[in-house]
Amino acid sequence: MGARRADRARKRLTIAEIAALAGVSTATVSRVLNGKRDVSPETRLKVQRIIAAHNYQPNALARSLSLRRTHNLGLIIPHTAEYLVSFPYFSELIRGISQRANAAGYRLLLATSSSERSSEETYGEVLRGAVDGLIVVDLKVQDERLRWLRREAVPFVLIGRPLEPEPSSEVAGVNCVDSDNVGGAYRATRHLLELGHESIWLINGPPEHAVSVYRERGFRRALEEAGRSAEGRVLAGPFTVEAGYELTQTLLARTRGRSRGGIGIGIVAASDLQACGAVLALREAGLRVGADVSVVGFDDVPLARAFDPPLTTVRQPIFEIGKEAARLLIRQIEQPDAPPLQTVFPTELIVRRSTRPLAHSDE
Repeated sequence: MGARRADRARKRLTIAEIAALAGVSTATVSRVLNGKRDVSPETRLKVQRIIAAHNYQPNALARSLSLRRTHNLGLIIPHTAEYLVSFPYFSELIRGISQRANAAGYRLLLATSSSERSSEETYGEVLRGAVDGLIVVDLKVQDERLRWLRREAVPFVLIGRPLEPEPSSEVAGVNCVDSDNVGGAYRATRHLLELGHESIWLINGPPEHAVSVYRERGFRRALEEAGRSAEGRVLAGPFTVEAGYELTQTLLARTRGRSRGGIGIGIVAASDLQACGAVLALREAGLRVGADVSVVGFDDVPLARAFDPPLTTVRQPIFEIGKEAARLLIRQIEQPDAPPLQTVFPTELIVRRSTRPLAHSDE
């Protein structure tokens, strides 16, 4: 008997599935469930028939959220608190989200989680803490969090863009905010080509991150247009100083004996922290950054300007991305039927002393 009940529970439809069967939005289904009057009699009857046919029981959490507003926005950083504190990108992002949220009368609730914990468990805990919607960061190529959020009909906004989903995909038609990662990596690579570098490498982020895929696309496009091959020129790891240092050591080991002791190498790093790690490894190997070799970072966090040498980097408007993510989430909460928006901010190459034409180096 217990097994049959469990089987029936597994087959019970979600709000999103009911909406798809009825040909209406999830917000309309929620209004029918909550007895709101702003639904036509025909639509109400259609939804009610589907609910009755499938023995649908509303999720208590989703129902409570639809009946009241907490004026809280949730943000989960899928890393430890120690990682968050050491990563300046997130500090600037949170500043932007908080400013826009506070201006609109909302508060930001922040949670961190280790990578070992399941997304559903972590997001469920935040929802039980009463938020009106969630901002999703560190978007993965295959991200189960999005399917869960769509299934639960929770308002959410992505920071990052899904990788060209099919129209039927769980992640199609969502609100998202991003920067032009392809264009930024392309310009960084073109910069090194124009400086005369022959051996150009990408120190990328984790391959399962969507942003890493986009930045590698820009890197490859620039090399291919110049008649170069990117094969074997991409190394991947976390967006950290330690990863930048270790991957640059690997790079130097692979190029030993083929590039005049490392002179002439150009590195595009997928984060400023990785770029700082690369500079440390190059300096340890006896190479002068901005003379013998060039390094370009990505983000333009405050550390990039203060580092020695100051980093050439791809500036993305992190603060503005945070503000826009909060704006889109509040819009979705207050206007459930509003069409989804995708905002892509331009990036800008900021040239500093970590890059220099090879002709100016003292060999």
